[in-house]
Amino acid sequence: MASPNKDTEASPLVYQPLNKDQREIRPLEILPNPPDGKVNCKLHIVLLTPDLYYTCISYVWSDPNVTEEIIVDGVPRQVTVTLATALRHVKRHWTEIERKSDPDLDTSKFRLWADALCINQDDLTERLHQVSMMADIYSSAAMVLA
Repeated sequence: MASPNKDTEASPLVYQPLNKDQREIRPLEILPNPPDGKVNCKLHIVLLTPDLYYTCISYVWSDPNVTEEIIVDGVPRQVTVTLATALRHVKRHWTEIERKSDPDLDTSKFRLWADALCINQDDLTERLHQVSMMADIYSSAAMVLA
């Protein structure tokens, strides 16, 4: 899944570098939608530790030429319709899903990991390193939505 595509081409989004030695990952937080209804999210850099709570999204990379604009760190970003749809559905349903899995969970700390956004696809070194960590990223997630 982690290969260059339309999700990252010609994007003004600036990724902060990850520290490979610290096993950092870049999960995203889905923010309240702006008035135009676009998916709005923010990337965070965190250590991949056993107590990190996040959910992975596993989805099919669709036609890279059929895109939808979302907002990432305040910057408009074209992503595949499949990814935008997955983010929209997760945003709509995540509170219910998470509350069923853990009624005491602080849902304000909900984070998602989706490779097309959470890996800087334009940085080959990062991409290769994050791909080598994918088994750990998926197995450490509280849940994987497909």
